[in-house]
Amino acid sequence: MHTERKLINDFSMLRDALTTISDGYILIWYYDDLVVDVLKNVLASSFFADKELEDIVRIRAFNDQKELHVWRSGKQLYSRMRSDDEEIIPAPIIKEMMVVGKVANQLQEKFKDEFEGLKHIAIQTKNYVGYNDIGQAGYEDSRFVKFVELKKR
Repeated sequence: MHTERKLINDFSMLRDALTTISDGYILIWYYDDLVVDVLKNVLASSFFADKELEDIVRIRAFNDQKELHVWRSGKQLYSRMRSDDEEIIPAPIIKEMMVVGKVANQLQEKFKDEFEGLKHIAIQTKNYVGYNDIGQAGYEDSRFVKFVELKKR
């Protein structure tokens, strides 16, 4: 599946893109900080207070149905939206990645009711398979889905 890459030129474009995600989470990587928060009302949020567009390295805003991924390439910010609106063949591979450090700490501090007492927090991902010119399969994209408790296997 092809997802369109878009250039983000200003905060207005970024906020417009973020308004398409509701009731989810947002992770914002700045050059000097990392912010983890819930994503409910982007227009009323203060995610970008005291920050410049040039400070943003990466953003992953997501819920169960879709994700907006914003990344820096050189001096430009790009975005892509990935949603589960249509059937994808082959089906995405669902995996869990353990969350540690500042992300885990912020989740446990800010969202005690949800994450308190969990030994290991993970982020569930959907990994999309694509094929190169000679038919070799590999991951062409992945998206964050939700935070979950990492179970022992």
